Amino acid sequence: MKKQITWVLAGLSSFLISLAALAPLPVLVQQITRIAPEVKFAGVSGTLWHGKVQRLHTSKIQVDNLYWNFRPSWLLGGYLGADVNAKVQTAIQVKGQCGISFLTQVKCAPLTLNSSARELIKQIPEANELGMQAQGDISGDFRQIVWNRKDLPQIEGDINWRDGSVIAPIVGPLNLGGEYKVRIRESNELDQAMKLGLESNETAIVLDGHVDVMDNHDYQLEIFLKPSGEAPPSVGNVLGLLGSQQSDGSVRLEQRGTLPWPSSDNTQAEQ
Repeated sequence: MKKQITWVLAGLSSFLISLAALAPLPVLVQQITRIAPEVKFAGVSGTLWHGKVQRLHTSKIQVDNLYWNFRPSWLLGGYLGADVNAKVQTAIQVKGQCGISFLTQVKCAPLTLNSSARELIKQIPEANELGMQAQGDISGDFRQIVWNRKDLPQIEGDINWRDGSVIAPIVGPLNLGGEYKVRIRESNELDQAMKLGLESNETAIVLDGHVDVMDNHDYQLEIFLKPSGEAPPSVGNVLGLLGSQQSDGSVRLEQRGTLPWPSSDNTQAEQ
C-alpha cells in the first residue's frame, strides 16, 4: 500500500511539474509582473520547459537574449534547473546549467562567463571616473557556484584575462600580453570562506599573490608585481608608482578591508 501511495504521489508530482513547464510563458510572466511589478519583460515566448526572453530588467540588472531548456534530472537533487544562455549587463555572455532549490538556494554547475575587458570595465564606476580603459579577453570557468542568497557564495573555478592591455590617465597605454589567472577555491580553514590565488604566464608584469576572504566578509591580500625579463623600462616605471620597489625590482602590495556585501537582514528583506 505504501509503495502504491509513493508511486501515485510521484506520478502526480510529475504531472503537475509537466503541466506547469508546458504552460505558455507569456501567461506565467503576467502573474510574475503582478507579484513583482519592478521586473520588466520584453519579447517573451515559449514555455518553462523551453523558452526565450529578449530582455529582462530591474533597477539593478539587465539580461538580454535569455534562452533556457528545462533539465528534469536536477529535480533529483531538489532543484528546478535548466541549461541557460544569456547576456548580462550588455557585457557578459553567460552559459551553463543553473537551478534554484525549494529553499531558494541558487546553484550553477558548470558555468562559463565571457566578456571583453573593454566592455567589462565600463561596468566599474570607479574605473570610468578615472578614465581607465582596458583590452583583451576575460573568461570565467566555474565548476560550481552555490549561494544561499545571504552569505558569500561558495565558488570553485578560474578567471582568466588574456592578451590584456590597460590605458590609464597617468601612465598611458601598457601592453601586458600573456595570461593572468585568478584561481578561486573554497577554504577549509576555520572562519575563512574562500582563497584566491593570483598568477601569470608570459606577461609583461609577473603576478604572484593571494587574497583570503573570511566568513564575516573581511579580506586581506598580498600581491607581488615584478617586470618580466622582456618587459620595456616603462613597465618598471609604472610599478614604481604603486609602491617602493624591492631589490629584485618587485613591488609588494598589502591591503585589508571588508567586502561591500549586504547584511543577512537586508538580503532577507529584499527577498
